[in-house]
Amino acid sequence: MFVGAQSGAELERGPHHRILESIAEYRAADGTVVRRTNQITVLATGMFYESDGQWLETREEIELLAEHAVAQRGPHRAIWPRLLAPDGLIDVVTADGQRFRSRVLGLSYY
Repeated sequence: MFVGAQSGAELERGPHHRILESIAEYRAADGTVVRRTNQITVLATGMFYESDGQWLETREEIELLAEHAVAQRGPHRAIWPRLLAPDGLIDVVTADGQRFRSRVLGLSYY
């Protein structure tokens, strides 16, 4: 018989995982209370990004500045002009520090 659960805790996090632990209390047939510990590993690509030695949760958001748009709360960081013109530069830095610069040549809709 289930008695109650204590709040869970996050044990570990990394770029693509999070380990959670919860403790549940059950009453055995003889009346004693037994604690059961459960661990869950949650997997997803890019769940967290590292900033100042801490793993922060990725947020899929774009910040609009005066002349640029910036995505900086994830494993890959990008900045591009608000108006995508052929002379505008798109700058992306990947999680492992590689930098890519590109330009828009055209857009196609199907």
